[in-house]
Amino acid sequence: MEIKETLDYKRFDTISGNRQISQVKVDRLTKDISEGLDLTPYAPIIVFEKDDALKIVDGQHRFEACKELGIPIYYVTCNELNLKKIARINSRSDKWKNKDFLDCYSKIGVSDYDVLRSFMRKFKTPYALSVSLLSNGNPHAGSEPMQKYRDGEFKVRYLDESTELLEFAERIFGRYKFWNDRAILRAIQEIRKKGVCDFDLLKEKISAAPNIMEKHTTWKDYALTIEKVYNYRNSKRTAII
Repeated sequence: MEIKETLDYKRFDTISGNRQISQVKVDRLTKDISEGLDLTPYAPIIVFEKDDALKIVDGQHRFEACKELGIPIYYVTCNELNLKKIARINSRSDKWKNKDFLDCYSKIGVSDYDVLRSFMRKFKTPYALSVSLLSNGNPHAGSEPMQKYRDGEFKVRYLDESTELLEFAERIFGRYKFWNDRAILRAIQEIRKKGVCDFDLLKEKISAAPNIMEKHTTWKDYALTIEKVYNYRNSKRTAII
């Protein structure tokens, strides 16, 4: 199959109904290409010819990045495809998984990824939570830590703090399957900031009334339930959050 190239961007056209362009993804590609990581000659976009135009089947983001940078578009042509077939191609694409990035950066010697692997094995925590904790010290740090993780820029900055938090959570709530949930860890952090809760007493209350604790989706709900457990059989309520 012949790989062609051109600077005539007007020849190309998107297919109505295909995936929307993500400017964030285009910006990442232009940044990589500008910094010397230009793989576009080896990953040509796929098009078919129709109505005097080259309809883009796959590679819309690469096309936009090359267009913004004013560099050649590399492309190959295929037979005409309808939108249903294009959707099927997209759904079958073998994208990298979190483990693929971990194995890759670990293999080339980025030690932070080895630390991450050990941390996840020890505490059975998922990628996003582990990356967020180790890099930001926060269970809810948004999407930026995972983007840095995929870009090979993940750095371990809060290993001791995160290890202590998980060990603490397991000691108090280890009887529950959700002891290492993102939300309950945030609740623990917030309660500890207040400095009112006697966690040894809380552990005793959990043993006395284990069924009060239940799984939640928000840290505030966890905090309220923990406070409820803490006040089990108390004649006077103590606010811990």
